Amino acid sequence: MIAWLRDAWQRPKLPFRRHFVVFMLISLFAIAQLTWWSIFQFHEGRRIADTQNNYWTQQIAIASERREALGPHFPVWLAHTFPDLELGADGRVQIRMEAQRVLEKFTASRVRMFISEGAFFGLLVLVGVLYMFRTLREEIDVEHRQSVFLSATSHELKTPITSLRMYLDTLRERDLPQAQRAEMLETMSVDLDRLHDLIDRLLQAQRVLLPGKALPLETVDISEETVRAVNDLRTRIEFSGKHRLNLDVDYGLFALADPRRWQLIVKNLVDNAAKYSPQGGMIDVYLTRRDEILELIVTDEGQGFTADEGARLFERFYRVGNEDTRTQQGIGLGLYLVRELVQAMHGTVAARSAGLGKGSQFVVRVPAAKKESNA
Repeated sequence: MIAWLRDAWQRPKLPFRRHFVVFMLISLFAIAQLTWWSIFQFHEGRRIADTQNNYWTQQIAIASERREALGPHFPVWLAHTFPDLELGADGRVQIRMEAQRVLEKFTASRVRMFISEGAFFGLLVLVGVLYMFRTLREEIDVEHRQSVFLSATSHELKTPITSLRMYLDTLRERDLPQAQRAEMLETMSVDLDRLHDLIDRLLQAQRVLLPGKALPLETVDISEETVRAVNDLRTRIEFSGKHRLNLDVDYGLFALADPRRWQLIVKNLVDNAAKYSPQGGMIDVYLTRRDEILELIVTDEGQGFTADEGARLFERFYRVGNEDTRTQQGIGLGLYLVRELVQAMHGTVAARSAGLGKGSQFVVRVPAAKKESNA
């Protein structure tokens, strides 16, 4: 423990904090002091019992000396002078049983009181240590994810910019056939879409984080907005040639929503499915109505996730898998934005997976608007 605390103090880059080390030292000192105090109080009860027994022994000696001088008045004098003593059946002066029981009860109650108080304060210190440890772990986790977020964002911005620069220089300096120029321009368009999506997500995340900023909700044709969002992504997904995209929408579904943010929800879920799906994997997007609820379902054949990962999918900056070995792109804001935006539309979002390698399914539910029947 001492070596661990010394390393934590001398190497602040480790996942420790000096204030935690100070708190640990204070807690250890408090626990040691509490332990010593409990042991002392335990022996204090024994000391009180021994002192009282010695006091009674001295009283017995004094009474024995006065017994012969007092003669027949001795029992009255004894009861008046030393009420804890009495004459035994054998005629000798002895301690009353009631007095011994009172002493034993008193010392036992003191021991119980100090032991219970010691245990209570010890529990408080332990809870404080565990709470501090948990807070520190959460702080370290957030800092780590923020660091990964900055690194991933830099990479996400740099990659399309570098690609655009390369294609732009090529188009300037070389006289290429028309077909090849068209292909390069299409690639540049896809890169610009990636940049636009990334910047849009960052702006939306910044707005979501602002307190007291409610979404301007209106009655929206969710079916049309879903089709627009998927079609915007279809070019990029099909251009990459890595995935197949299937869209199945019940038309004429209305909800109280923000049309632009609803498209962002759909894009984030489809984009997330594309990131974690294998080559040639199918991505299915369904929109249907179940009673008074509109249900958007995005299913993929990707890597899936464990139950522990599923519980954290919608946390800010969180991404499935090991941060040090991950190859998928992303900044850890997509699903967080989905949850925040869906909740702002009075809906819910849930993630399901049968396990690693078995794909995943995201389900968004929002209340159907009353105007749907008039559409």
